[in-house]
Amino acid sequence: MKKLRCIVRPERAERVCQALQQAGAHGLTIQPARGFARQKGHLEKYSEGDFSLVFLPKAEIECIADDDRLTQVTEAAVAAARTGSIGDGKIFVFDCASRL
Repeated sequence: MKKLRCIVRPERAERVCQALQQAGAHGLTIQPARGFARQKGHLEKYSEGDFSLVFLPKAEIECIADDDRLTQVTEAAVAAARTGSIGDGKIFVFDCASRL
């Protein structure tokens, strides 16, 4: 089993969740996140000479996929998240062991 962590634009989160479910992912979890990568966020000026880095809003989606469905699940998430612009997001894949 693999665990996927998808960091995507918030406006694409629902679309990504639906695509993950249709592709065979299990146990979706979603939460708000903030961050940046190549977009670099942006600076805001608060007072004379004071700047603060502002992190961009994102959505973090986690799910589990069987090894034999990993390619389909990952490709579905990429297709649903992609807008063609910088900042579409990242997908991280981890090995996962399940016990209960």
